[in-house]
Amino acid sequence: MARGPSRPGRRTARLGHGGRPPRLDRLSALVDRWAPPGGWIAAAFVLLTLSAAAGVVFPLSPAGIALQSLVGTGGAPLVPAWTGWLTWLLVRRQRPSAWRVVALVTLTLTWLLTLALRQPQGGGAIGETILSLLDAGFGRTSGLALVSVAASASVVNLVGIERILGWVAAVRLPHYALRVPRGALRSARARGVHLPTGAASEPVILGPRPLP
Repeated sequence: MARGPSRPGRRTARLGHGGRPPRLDRLSALVDRWAPPGGWIAAAFVLLTLSAAAGVVFPLSPAGIALQSLVGTGGAPLVPAWTGWLTWLLVRRQRPSAWRVVALVTLTLTWLLTLALRQPQGGGAIGETILSLLDAGFGRTSGLALVSVAASASVVNLVGIERILGWVAAVRLPHYALRVPRGALRSARARGVHLPTGAASEPVILGPRPLP
């Protein structure tokens, strides 16, 4: 006797949730169960932060050589700082402000550009690329002026205009900076020219004494 057409219910019974085999469901459940706080992406960022920090501490290691070629010696500590901050955000499940991220990126690139201007390959490949783009697009003087304005705006954005104005208002000159010593006034009075009482109306000629 010929078999009838197979029922579709038998095939779908062998599949798990979402049309996947049961083994994949078990594997995904196991991965989700043993996932660290923040997920496996956060764990990868933790490993990246540790390797970058090791590259900063040991410059002759492979990670240190990669950091020096990418951002230079002066910019190497910025890499573990950035990856550590991103790891913290992933673990806390926080989303930073877009303006804050733009300001931090601007200050980071400004620092790499400063290192590249100080010495060749001081800011690594990224610093040299920024410098060449500024020279090609705006010229050295105009490009540096734009970078300084952008860096100043980034600092104001991070600190806050109200806090900066409060600091400026709180700065006062000390009292001793405006005080004139009494000895200077006495010496100035002692050096003054005293006119005789009877010759107040006569003109006084100041100069060397006449020869005898």
